[in-house]
Amino acid sequence: DDNSITWTIANAASDALDNTAAFMNFFSYDNSNGEYDYLVSPAFDLSTYTGLNLAFDVAYAPFSPGDKDGLIVAISEDCGNTFPTENYVFLKQGSELATAPFTAGSFVPSGRSDWRTETINLDQFAGRNNMKIAFIAINDFGNNLYLDNVKISGTRIPDLDLSIESIRSPAIVLCPSEITPQAVVRNSGLTDISDFTLSYQLQTGASGELDYQGAPLSPGEATVLSFEPVTLTSGTNGITVTIDQVAGGTDGLTTNNSLEQPFVVNDNQDLIPMIEVFEQPITATNWSLLNPDGGITWSVNQVDGLENQGNQAAFLNFYRYNQVGEADYLVSPVLDFSAASYPTMTFDLAYAGNANFNDGLIILASADCGVHYNDTVFQAFGAALATATSNGEFLPGSAADWELYQVDLSAYAGESQMRIALVGINDFGNNLFIDNVQFFLSEQTKSLDLQPNQMIVYPNPAPGDFQLTFNLDQRTDVALRIIDSMGREVWSKQVPNILNQTFRVELPGASGVHILQATSPSFSSIRRIIIL
Repeated sequence: DDNSITWTIANAASDALDNTAAFMNFFSYDNSNGEYDYLVSPAFDLSTYTGLNLAFDVAYAPFSPGDKDGLIVAISEDCGNTFPTENYVFLKQGSELATAPFTAGSFVPSGRSDWRTETINLDQFAGRNNMKIAFIAINDFGNNLYLDNVKISGTRIPDLDLSIESIRSPAIVLCPSEITPQAVVRNSGLTDISDFTLSYQLQTGASGELDYQGAPLSPGEATVLSFEPVTLTSGTNGITVTIDQVAGGTDGLTTNNSLEQPFVVNDNQDLIPMIEVFEQPITATNWSLLNPDGGITWSVNQVDGLENQGNQAAFLNFYRYNQVGEADYLVSPVLDFSAASYPTMTFDLAYAGNANFNDGLIILASADCGVHYNDTVFQAFGAALATATSNGEFLPGSAADWELYQVDLSAYAGESQMRIALVGINDFGNNLFIDNVQFFLSEQTKSLDLQPNQMIVYPNPAPGDFQLTFNLDQRTDVALRIIDSMGREVWSKQVPNILNQTFRVELPGASGVHILQATSPSFSSIRRIIIL
């Protein structure tokens, strides 16, 4: 823009001593600091490509520590009319851009060791047909910048390509039942497809096939296809869905023609209220594991910082889990919410965040015994999930590393076949810990403020009625009894399956000092209460 020094071609030794490269002479560019100089590519039609990457070699040596010479790589989606800042895919300045030590004279690369190759993923621009790339040099009157070996690579989308995008049914963990296998099929090619054959195979032997001869699937369009119903029996299983034949030619990409998904069939059940403190291997509980990639998955590990029945927690070792994007499932038994007025879930979580990683936790809910997990009731990733920081592999060391979460499940009050799935999403970041998963019958989770095996009465004194809250280590039947100051029993009740509930007790007409007794095989408590 300033009609001064700009991009030229110059000698710049690399693999060959006589190599030439694009060159910006910042060493002699002594006016207009901050001036931009653009080196703009021709237009590219990327509408038929995927898996796009841009690679280039750069060489730069700062003149002094304060130099801010820079390089921006910007993308235009309108044939070069604009290069908006949101399309800056690369920006480095000064020491971050440097490939060689500080140089007091005019920098010229001496060989390959003075260069660095940068690679940038451009998948976000796949499908554009008028894309240009600008290499923008930013002057700070520092030292010279060189650019070479610009390369755009990608995979051409086949004209004819049908893919299995996902398997909707059967789901991850479900009860024995008759289900309808379903798969999502997408036309990933460039031409319409109206005739193909699809099949599935279960590990336990059942199979099915369907012929699609319906409305043409246009490029990019997906459809959900259903097979005939099949009855599933208890056990570990898996389903593989395959595209067997595409009419009109050979499928141009066969690597996406088959998809496998493991699943577990069981009817493990438990009552609510419920607590799981993971003090034994997960396989010894009523909870189910699903590990699609067969690698690292949920386990139990020793932790510190929580007051519970022990010192272990459910654990996902993201720190050593290099299969980025993998999901691992920890699924509850079937829970009966039919007597719950306001079902609530709480759990303690510890995770060490890092700005460069986005490990995540998603909680899914199923109201049909696991046949479908359509609802996400909680999700957090990266910094939003973090409760601590760590420079190395994270292990909780104190209460400060933990955070208590509460999940509202009131939408499922009255449901009798609930399952909850904790889904860890790996980004090869740092470790995630879950402990003290509790399910409450109502929103009154005051037991969270109690010590283990404690009962409280409130208000006290009470105006004729009061609340009674328990926080027990294990579910038990409790006998409740109230006697007045004369030793007479004025109220009693047998309450089954007490764990973390809150009850309201009414004593109309009563007054004075009373004694409340609570007894069970594993718990006993006596409280004095004054009735006004």
